Amino acid sequence: MSTTLAYPPDEPAVLEERRTVLVRSASHLTELGDTLASARTMALGDWSGITAQAADAAFKARIASAEDSASRLRSTAMAVEQYRAGVVAARAQIDELRARQNAIFAARADTDAAARAFVAAPTAEGVAGFLRSLARQTVLRREAANLASTYADVMQRVAEAAQTCTTALWEHGPGLTERARHLADQAGVRSPHEDPEPNGTSYPDGLGPMVPGTTIPMPEAPPWPDADPGAGEYNSESASPGDYLTHQAALGAATALQWKWPNASENLRHFLGNSGRPLEQDVDQMLVDLPGLSTRVASVQAQLSAKAVTQARAAGITEPVTFPVSTGWDGYYAEPDESTNWFYATGGFRYSLQGQITVHPPPSPGGEWTYEQTTTVSTYDRYNWDGGKSTQIFGRTVTDEQLAELHRAGIAQEYDLHGTSSPSTSKGSG
Repeated sequence: MSTTLAYPPDEPAVLEERRTVLVRSASHLTELGDTLASARTMALGDWSGITAQAADAAFKARIASAEDSASRLRSTAMAVEQYRAGVVAARAQIDELRARQNAIFAARADTDAAARAFVAAPTAEGVAGFLRSLARQTVLRREAANLASTYADVMQRVAEAAQTCTTALWEHGPGLTERARHLADQAGVRSPHEDPEPNGTSYPDGLGPMVPGTTIPMPEAPPWPDADPGAGEYNSESASPGDYLTHQAALGAATALQWKWPNASENLRHFLGNSGRPLEQDVDQMLVDLPGLSTRVASVQAQLSAKAVTQARAAGITEPVTFPVSTGWDGYYAEPDESTNWFYATGGFRYSLQGQITVHPPPSPGGEWTYEQTTTVSTYDRYNWDGGKSTQIFGRTVTDEQLAELHRAGIAQEYDLHGTSSPSTSKGSG
């Protein structure tokens, strides 16, 4: 059986394209830093006192952020270029191996033909030639085995180069984790993805049946709700030159704007990365950036605590009891005036609460009933483009429909957004 001498899966042209995007984005960020520095110089001339100090600090922070991002992008561009060079060298070696393999095939065909001819019509004069054919076949099999070993070494070097590039992307490349995951998959350094969809159960009023004691296992969120219809069937149409132009414009903008809208940037890059894998969201940061969501969560927590105390009191308990908490999926929309970052990152999404509420009866008749509540907030959304919005990307208007077309064209892919907050604990009386 012959060894198939396939090229490494990454195309040098595509890697060069990615490197160019990174270099261009780094250049944009450098220009942004220079522009901010110039604006700082002009602005501070008209300000004084505390205002000037605050403005100066804000400008310096933005300039430092732009410079740091530009430096990181240059590092990742260099890492991609080094990996590309490794792929190019590997392809050249594989071309040489293919030529050797073809020569071995031809030589084996000749020796096989000579051996078959002797067997069909043996002669005394042909014995020596037959023995030489057998010896040549042994040599050729050994050469074929050495060729396969050399090919394995070449591909191992490519895998090691992919792992090195992966490390650089994870450590120095803001928002490039999807590319890093792809390379890591190739290098065999990641375990296969497992679907993270929860499998819990929600309770009609958010509270499950009370149980004696002060602790219970943490409930799991209910299965994700039905998603929006999205753009349609993935990879159902052919990609046009305009689709590739939109893809590159969106990728460049997402990379350049990661310092301004970090979550929106990461989510768009994940979509353009075309893996379709679910992506975890920072729900703790959502609760900070979206005060309306925090207010709603606090309201639900207060209502659940009041219900728990009312049910425990009605049951006439004399020892602490605990209620599991798992609410259904409710909706929330991140408006741009609340957070532009989350407006572009997710827009409308669903949220649900899980946890427990422990109710303590009063220590003496007529005393206060108290409770302790520990809950987390889970979120879910389907990242897709089925709205009517448009965005300016490097002076070019890109619409939801154009981005949706990338999904149908198979060069980007919709996916599930999900996340769970850190536990929040509160106490009270009722």
